[in-house]
Amino acid sequence: MSVLHFRVHIAVDRETTIPPFSSKVSRTILLKLSPSLLSSDKGFAKPYRVTPLFRGSRPLVKYTDGGKEHLKLYPGVDYYFEYTGIGKRAGVEVLTKEHELELFGSRFTITGIEFKKVGFDSIRMPEAEYYKITFLTPVLLSLPYSREKYGHVRHMLFPHTFLMFHSLIRHWNIYAPRRLVYPDQNALARYAYYNLPEVDFQIKPRTAIYDEKKRPRGFTGWIVLRRIKGKGVKDTRILNLLDYANYVGIGRSKSIGFGLVRVRPMESIR
Repeated sequence: MSVLHFRVHIAVDRETTIPPFSSKVSRTILLKLSPSLLSSDKGFAKPYRVTPLFRGSRPLVKYTDGGKEHLKLYPGVDYYFEYTGIGKRAGVEVLTKEHELELFGSRFTITGIEFKKVGFDSIRMPEAEYYKITFLTPVLLSLPYSREKYGHVRHMLFPHTFLMFHSLIRHWNIYAPRRLVYPDQNALARYAYYNLPEVDFQIKPRTAIYDEKKRPRGFTGWIVLRRIKGKGVKDTRILNLLDYANYVGIGRSKSIGFGLVRVRPMESIR
């Protein structure tokens, strides 16, 4: 089993107004190219992830505190989005070629594609004393099974380590080879909670405008975790999961671009 990761660069031929959560543009492009890229029968844990469009390092997402201006794309600017697919994804060969598409009243041109393939055996963060997790789009971090038990989903507005790793473990266990599955999700999430204490953070609650009605509220920002090195398989799995977050994200609605994170090792916080 492998993880396929694409970065797809695009350009437009004219000024173009786009939806307030720009992963809708990314998804529309993929659906035009090959609907099978976004097909799934796995329920909450989709075997793919599509990000919003980026301009430089900034994801194009509109927030309720961001003014009334529409999101727009401009000619002569390089934009890109990322697509992650797990396993043998039907239709993935279309992402090896350049295309032109008519969308949102403009001509979109795929100008370049970067590709990476990594096996689950190779997904692992380098050893370090600290790890910084940057939350680029709102993380919808929920309490486990809150809908099943209480009839609604409760989102946390802080990156609680137990909950982040619980989310990652559930996704990992569905797609990883059986020999890499960690059966006791709660035990591993507790291990992460005690062995990765936070040492610094800058977190801001944000409400995204997804469409005319939906206003998901999560958090963005960053957190630095200090690793208390242990022994055994739990310690190894923590490094697996930290890197896995770079490919699939954290929390709910990852497949449509929420919970997009960048995780990197740090030797010092100074």
